[in-house]
Amino acid sequence: MFRCSHSSRRGGKSQNRTRQKAHGADPATKFGAFFLSADESDAEVSQKQLRQRLSYVRSVRERCAELISVEEQQQERHQRHLFEAVLCVSVRRVGDDWEAYVVRCFPQQAAASEIHAIPQFCFPDSQTWKSSVASYESETFSFVLTSSVGGRRFGYCRRFVPLEKGSWIPVVYCIISHMSAFVFYANVLKEIQNRHALSEAAASTFIGAAYRKPYPPPGDSITICCCGEQRDMLHVSTFTRLVDSRLEHVDYACLLHALGISQLVKVFSAVLMERRVLFVASRLSTLSSCVHAITALLYPFIWQHTFVPVLPSKLLDFVCSPTPFIIGMLSENCAQLSNMPLSEVLLVNLDRAELSWQQGDEGTLIPRKLHKALMNALGMCLDDIGNNTKNLMISEAFIRLFVETVGHYKQHLVTQQNGVRLLQKDSFVNAVQSKSTRVFLQWFCETQMFEVFVADRLQEAPAESCGLFETRLSEHELECYTTKHSTTLRSNVKVFGKKMKGIGKQMKKAITSLEPLMGVNSEDQFAKLAI
Repeated sequence: MFRCSHSSRRGGKSQNRTRQKAHGADPATKFGAFFLSADESDAEVSQKQLRQRLSYVRSVRERCAELISVEEQQQERHQRHLFEAVLCVSVRRVGDDWEAYVVRCFPQQAAASEIHAIPQFCFPDSQTWKSSVASYESETFSFVLTSSVGGRRFGYCRRFVPLEKGSWIPVVYCIISHMSAFVFYANVLKEIQNRHALSEAAASTFIGAAYRKPYPPPGDSITICCCGEQRDMLHVSTFTRLVDSRLEHVDYACLLHALGISQLVKVFSAVLMERRVLFVASRLSTLSSCVHAITALLYPFIWQHTFVPVLPSKLLDFVCSPTPFIIGMLSENCAQLSNMPLSEVLLVNLDRAELSWQQGDEGTLIPRKLHKALMNALGMCLDDIGNNTKNLMISEAFIRLFVETVGHYKQHLVTQQNGVRLLQKDSFVNAVQSKSTRVFLQWFCETQMFEVFVADRLQEAPAESCGLFETRLSEHELECYTTKHSTTLRSNVKVFGKKMKGIGKQMKKAITSLEPLMGVNSEDQFAKLAI
């Protein structure tokens, strides 16, 4: 069974130099100059605010402890086929209303009780469907089905109006898979649409041939060959997965351009607090892309609560849930919200880039200087660059935020005498020099997503912690080491230069020429950028 789940004159030149260097670097190291774990003169959060935040996140964790299980990690080798099933879904009249239904399913044995809820996610607006349409712009979107034990299945949908004579009712082809790879499956769906334009039989033949193919690893391709209806022509299609799997299911640029930098960071902060967030948009594709993107920005953490990228109109009561959620809703249903008992819900209008019903502290949840650094880093992502590069830069900016705040967690994982491993939270929090970051960690350590993150790390052997986040931690440690020794070397050269002026000038010139190889003092850069 599944459930829905601007710079001052003082620092201007330095900032320009920093931006020039950043643009020349690879995305993984591009934001080093914007972030720094160091002493900060941040404005303090009051003790009352801290107590309120602690009380909230603890109550969420206690209330949801029996309902939430650690998400099962779906290993790619466990999926023998390219997908689990493909459904063709349409709508039909039932009295005065429209109802979504399954036209056909492949493989046929998949047409069981598990897929009974899928049609309403393919047509989340079926209740408000007025009549068949004369024109419809094809769009791709996705949804998530969460099992009672935490496992997730993804539904990838392509909705379009067939070119068949006399038919003006849209259909949806929906791929069901355990794999999170939106870009890959979206390309497969476009080919299914092309085959459907030839005939339903051509589409079915392609689906059958695709089903028998294995799911490729990142960067690899699969080739699907099938005969035409007259068997006089061989159709060949090739599909390639992206090398960086972070970019396969999300479009961060869509979210950034929809909300803008300031609004995006506020929404992200609310999600960090595990609050109830409701996204609204007029198009399914925009809604789906943005809702998936906001949760992906949490990496290396995973959203542990209700997650419904596109909420069917029949299930609007979900927005009244007392537990945290991230839900996407079509704007045509907004009028019904006024009659619902909503409590502390952040409403995010993606069409207007507006936030409603804010609690007022969204701009203070992230430590002030890290908040400014994140804003500066995201500002670089607005440049006219390729979409994949932009997505990678946005992802790296948020990963860097977590590197700066929780990147020292390994130093506080201990094994007790009885063999039990645990995280020493007090030492973990107090190890940070920045007071505002300590305040942040005090409440963030109590969230459900942090608890699951730590539990996963405690179950791993040290050698197994080799994911992207751990790679970024290692790179950050090397960066800090290089910066420290570079600063020490310059100080020694200065002292030596006072004793031997002639040689000192030559040394200074030599060190200046070596600076690009040794690294830069990111602390000075960050202080100037944050003014």
